[in-house]
Amino acid sequence: MNNLTVPLILGYAGFFFAWFFLLVEAYGLIALKNIYSRFLLSALADTVAILLLFTGIILVDRNLASSGKMLVLLAFLLVVNPITSHLIARSARRNGIGLQDKKKED
Repeated sequence: MNNLTVPLILGYAGFFFAWFFLLVEAYGLIALKNIYSRFLLSALADTVAILLLFTGIILVDRNLASSGKMLVLLAFLLVVNPITSHLIARSARRNGIGLQDKKKED
């Protein structure tokens, strides 16, 4: 293996695991009944998937300018994504949305 294939393998592994986290998130959003558990799952899975996806892009594309832009965007998203998820959950709590759904169980 030369020095070019290791970053490519790690980059494509990042792509694969990002899609894996997104698929687990999609299943969890269907399976979980509690709205706040759904908020938590979506915030965590999206953040991890974005981290893995951007890391994979940085490793595969070796352009320094685009890697720098990706790092800035990644830092922004790592700060903003949990904050927005918290604000949405806080708004739901303030508007009286309880832990359990009011509809009948399937």
